[in-house]
Amino acid sequence: MGDTTTTKEITELDIKQAIQIAKIVATAPEERLPLIMDIFSKAGVDIEGLDEMLTEAGLDHQARLIDTGEFVLNIVDKAVARGDIIPADDEFRIPADKFNAICKESNIRPRLARKLLAEGGYIRTWESPTKKTEYTISVWDAKENTSKRCVCIYAGKKKEQK
Repeated sequence: MGDTTTTKEITELDIKQAIQIAKIVATAPEERLPLIMDIFSKAGVDIEGLDEMLTEAGLDHQARLIDTGEFVLNIVDKAVARGDIIPADDEFRIPADKFNAICKESNIRPRLARKLLAEGGYIRTWESPTKKTEYTISVWDAKENTSKRCVCIYAGKKKEQK
């Protein structure tokens, strides 16, 4: 009997949580949705379709505003000038927080910029065990003797699409 009550309480709680999440998402300003999505993601709550909706809306808007090749050069130039590059022969490794700051200075959402660059073959990505494309890579920073999450932009030509 105790198991049935517990299962029922959890189910009702899940429905209540889903309604609360829907209210939050529906009433949040668009610019706050990536933050909300990140918080839910860290809490283990996957809101099906929200990521795609944000990405499509943002990419469409931002793709019209920027030239991707010029944007890549701008990011690399700023990171080099600030000393934010972790040395590597075949790519520019920019710590994620530094990449985010450069994007925000250009009024571009960092997550959307990473997705746009990945789709164009400009950055290295990997697929997580949950089949989600990750746009930052864990790399070793020998200067600081620690690993860091970085956006890894290919040096020279962009990577050829397969």
